[in-house]
Amino acid sequence: MVATSMIGNLSIQQLWDLDVIGIQDPIITKSKKEIDEDIKSHFIQSVKINEEGRYEVELPWVMPRSSIANNWGQAVKRLVSTTKRLKESGHYEIYEEVFKDWLKEGVIEQVPDEDLNKSEAHYLPHRAVIRDDSSTTKVRPVFDASCKLAKSLSLNDCLAKGPNQLELIPDILLRFRWKQIGAIADIRKAFLMISVSQLDRDYLRFLWWENDKETVKVMRHRRVVFGVNSSPFQLAAIIEHHLLNKGTDTANLLLKSFYVDNCVISLETAEIYESFKSKAIELMAEAKMDLRLWESNLEFHESGSKTSKVLGLNWDR
Repeated sequence: MVATSMIGNLSIQQLWDLDVIGIQDPIITKSKKEIDEDIKSHFIQSVKINEEGRYEVELPWVMPRSSIANNWGQAVKRLVSTTKRLKESGHYEIYEEVFKDWLKEGVIEQVPDEDLNKSEAHYLPHRAVIRDDSSTTKVRPVFDASCKLAKSLSLNDCLAKGPNQLELIPDILLRFRWKQIGAIADIRKAFLMISVSQLDRDYLRFLWWENDKETVKVMRHRRVVFGVNSSPFQLAAIIEHHLLNKGTDTANLLLKSFYVDNCVISLETAEIYESFKSKAIELMAEAKMDLRLWESNLEFHESGSKTSKVLGLNWDR
């Protein structure tokens, strides 16, 4: 889960640090609030459904696109070091398979020859995060949108992060304990379900190897990227936009139940839960999102006590 990965990287002290949970000096807060309103407004004006029937967004720029330097040389050096580590750890083929799958699924694309020499482009170095204990993705490419050349800005420097999503956690956890049936689920590869506008894809380039393993090829992302600081906001904004437009009882319940890609909810009875689950899956599928890996405390009586993770906390079902 994306949210669990994010929370797992924070210490308890960091989670309660005033800046992390969004409590700041009123002057700073006002400025941040104005920026948040601007990017929300830009999102509403620019979001669309593309020819695939998928939601498509533009990156929320707060600096001109031209502020980012072309970092080809830096990206090549990082590619070489990443490749060396992958081969030494025996994960190279698995890592490469992820890119092959993404290419087939339309998550990434190879940059056409006529676009290779564009001056306004940026390259995201990447590395492998390896989680042998994961039940889904063992090896995940993570992209470094904070890298920058000396005296220049990174991609993350030029994008708005959006509202602080951590502020949602206390209310979600409280509602999770209200009713008899607690349930959790998550969206499969949530960021990758959202398309990025053609305007911004050349700032989401990355490098990999041709089949000869010696020639570098230039790829670019067509979907929202894990590692770009605006991605959690864009996912949350798409989910909110989609559910508000539906306006059903199920949509209204889901609106209060998402933290990044995690759905955390409680319901009165087993019958209500099963009905909600079926409708929620169908509703999110309309946004090209697979709401899956459902767990609830209904399973306690059949299979004994099981412990699950709920937004980074242990849940003894």
